[in-house]
Amino acid sequence: MNKREMLASQFRRLGILWLLEQFRLRRGLLVVNYHRIGAYEGNQFDDGVFSGTPEDFEAQVVYLRKHFRLLRLDEVLEFSRAGFQFPEPCALITFDDGYRDNFDLAFPILRKHGVSAVFFVPTDYIENPRLPWWDHIAYVVKKTQLRTLSLRTTPPMTIDLTTTSRRKAIFQILRAYKTANKADEARFLSSLEEACEVRVDRATLGRELFMSWSDLRQMADSGMSIGSHTHTHQILAQLPVADQRRELRLSRDLLEINLKKSVLAVSYPVGGRDKFTVTTKRLCREEGYELGFSFYGGINRPRQTDSLDIKRIGIEITDGPLLPRTRMVLTTVFGRTF
Repeated sequence: MNKREMLASQFRRLGILWLLEQFRLRRGLLVVNYHRIGAYEGNQFDDGVFSGTPEDFEAQVVYLRKHFRLLRLDEVLEFSRAGFQFPEPCALITFDDGYRDNFDLAFPILRKHGVSAVFFVPTDYIENPRLPWWDHIAYVVKKTQLRTLSLRTTPPMTIDLTTTSRRKAIFQILRAYKTANKADEARFLSSLEEACEVRVDRATLGRELFMSWSDLRQMADSGMSIGSHTHTHQILAQLPVADQRRELRLSRDLLEINLKKSVLAVSYPVGGRDKFTVTTKRLCREEGYELGFSFYGGINRPRQTDSLDIKRIGIEITDGPLLPRTRMVLTTVFGRTF
């Protein structure tokens, strides 16, 4: 049991969570974000994008329904236009990346409980399914037979796989990619394959990973909302202005053409404070987006929320059954991600 789980267990034992739920949940919007639903045992790609099993997810949906007013995206848009005057503790469920298990596993649970969620999808992975860069990195590291990896990152990185777990190695390489001033995806992945002596057929491996336009239309027609996660899931802050604009515009155009619905919301890939900029937000406004979702934690308070920087907390499969509830409550009460 790690420190966060121990603290969550202690909170539960002392009844502190129950007291906070009854008396201290404050007005505001808690946005809970998921990626993949399912068990990652035997997964050959990035384990870090799994948010929970179907059972975990259903328990969290039930919990959110009980303690928060669950909103639809159009209701969040109305609150935004009125200055985010939340009358009570509210919550919104979102998903990033467009994995097929969102349709196969999460969508039926949402329908069962009469709950709407927002699915932010990178449109190029719907149009041309392939292995995304984060899964590509994980696949190569999991498959390599080498004991030492010498990577031409900036700065160069050497990883000893006899003393470093594969999971930690994947995390280190993902971080190197995400924190680069301007990551060149094709060159980075090619260099990684060469260093690991592993070749990847991205199209074949990624063919069944993502939802189809038919899946998205069915969800949209059943009360779910579909938003942009850009076109190719590049980190916007690393791109020139013209490329950022193309990512935002092309994604929105494709979604509206294929779904026959207006698209007014975007979530920023990776979503940290340094992964989108003031310029990014200006471009969003110019391209017709009214809502932009980040991913660095926190709560959205009345009159204190930026409509193009709506904060979200992430749920991870390693959180276990109690920790997500603890994080939801403490974030709502204290405004900080636990």
